[in-house]
Amino acid sequence: MLLPPLSGSAQTQAPLAPTEARAIAEEAYVFGMAIVEHYKALWAYGIEPQSPKYCGINKLCNDTRLYGPKDTAVVSANNDTIYTSGMMDLRAEPMILLVPAISDRYYSFMLVDMATDNFAYVGSRATGTEPGTYAITGPGWKGQLPKGVTRIPSPSWLVFAIGRTGVNGEVDMPALRKAQTGYTLVPLSTFVGKPAPPAAPNIDFPPFVDAKTADGATFIKYLNFLMQFQAFPAAEQTLLDRLARIGIGPGRAFNPADFSPEVMQAIDEGINAGREQVRATADNLGTQVNGWNISPGNAGEFGQDYMTRSAAAWKYIYVNSAVEAMYPTAGVDGSSKPLEGGTGRYVLTFPPGALPPVDYFWSLTLYDAKTQVPIENAIDRYSIGDRTPGIVKGADGSLTIYIQADRPTTNAANWLPAPKAPFYVILRTYGPKPAMLDGSYKVPPITRV
Repeated sequence: MLLPPLSGSAQTQAPLAPTEARAIAEEAYVFGMAIVEHYKALWAYGIEPQSPKYCGINKLCNDTRLYGPKDTAVVSANNDTIYTSGMMDLRAEPMILLVPAISDRYYSFMLVDMATDNFAYVGSRATGTEPGTYAITGPGWKGQLPKGVTRIPSPSWLVFAIGRTGVNGEVDMPALRKAQTGYTLVPLSTFVGKPAPPAAPNIDFPPFVDAKTADGATFIKYLNFLMQFQAFPAAEQTLLDRLARIGIGPGRAFNPADFSPEVMQAIDEGINAGREQVRATADNLGTQVNGWNISPGNAGEFGQDYMTRSAAAWKYIYVNSAVEAMYPTAGVDGSSKPLEGGTGRYVLTFPPGALPPVDYFWSLTLYDAKTQVPIENAIDRYSIGDRTPGIVKGADGSLTIYIQADRPTTNAANWLPAPKAPFYVILRTYGPKPAMLDGSYKVPPITRV
């Protein structure tokens, strides 16, 4: 069930100085940006019927095509797999996720809580290729499950499920759709054939706002609204007590009039300072090797690392946990100069025997630096990788990818079209082997030619 709103105003406590308010607000943005940014997908997929991605609540919806330039609900979305998405409401009862046997392709369901942590996986790596039945239960649920049903406890009452199923081009789409038809999400009561429990109270969902641009009061109002759907761990109680000083708390009403103009101005300044910290961190997230930012080892499993959590949400929300997939990202070449397709042409060359070490597959996807979505191009190619038809290796087994605005004069099959503008690329490695996970494998630098 929902946590009750906190009562009283922030000024029932000791007087709040502007300097303290600013510091707490800065901390609040770093803590809460990912939570508020997460609402963008919940709104698009589960809440707003006019959204082109709308699916509803407690349902799974299968995409029928790979993501491209027109898909803006999620930044830096992958172009390797077909998505299956669903928003769950676990307040009334658990939801049952059923998956079929899938042995001919990679697949995964990533279960995401309100803080954007991946609290569990179902799929090729995590649970194997056999059919499975899984119960996703909300915080504090104490019921009984039928035999053969695996329980997956969630720290959130609202859960976002992101399914990814590998597809090898249009010729593979019929087989992919067959796999998708086996994905099923039903309430526990329906699964066991018993009457449903009393429905949870309706939620008055507010219209989506952008966490990257919202003013201080708006950001806090949305953070308070969203926090009530997460059961925060005891380790965060001291932080939550501190945030309460500026009116932040699960389900709490936020009223700027509770504060003096000086304190409210300090809160706005703190929110903006936190926003700048997150933005700057997002541009250099992870460890830099050969111009690549290597995904942090705690990607998708952030815990109390709020800066990494929010920086990831800013740059590429819903990043996989490292053991599932690693996403080295480059916005610069090997000389640390920004990638810019209007003035440069680039190559990425993997030496013989040095392709990314993975159990499943790898790909390189290109995004516009400003919009963070793929770029329209003449050949409708937004990613390239080990499954790209016709890709040409050198006589020595090396592989060179051409990253440029114009079609290359040789080996055009190896072309990843770039805009005549700043861009960045993400190297996705699914099922990274130990050499990727421990950093002993180094991704070659992107070279300007």
